[in-house]
Amino acid sequence: MAFFDCRTTTKTPSHSEARATCKPSSTFSRCRQEIAFPAERMVGAARAAATEILSLPSLKQRAKFNLEVGLLRLRLQRLGFSSMQVAVEVSAFRLTIECEMRRQIVRQVLRDSQDGAA
Repeated sequence: MAFFDCRTTTKTPSHSEARATCKPSSTFSRCRQEIAFPAERMVGAARAAATEILSLPSLKQRAKFNLEVGLLRLRLQRLGFSSMQVAVEVSAFRLTIECEMRRQIVRQVLRDSQDGAA
């Protein structure tokens, strides 16, 4: 999540919902907006999650997958997103992790087949 100063940010991105929180400081009160990053663009987090999931034994992979998705759901609910927006973002993140897992599996198979052919 990124923080933007309300005084310099004139437009809230349309792809996410923001909520303003004011935090007083010693000299003046600063107003900041907390903006959640769109789930389908969280490639780094999806890659890390996919790598962790694939490194686990088969029986534990589903539990880890559900844990990763549940953590995102909890973060978005705490930020005050509506249940419909949470469902959309969680679905997008779930799909991103699944695609990344497929990509890593295919890369590993190709890597293994090239090593065997050489």
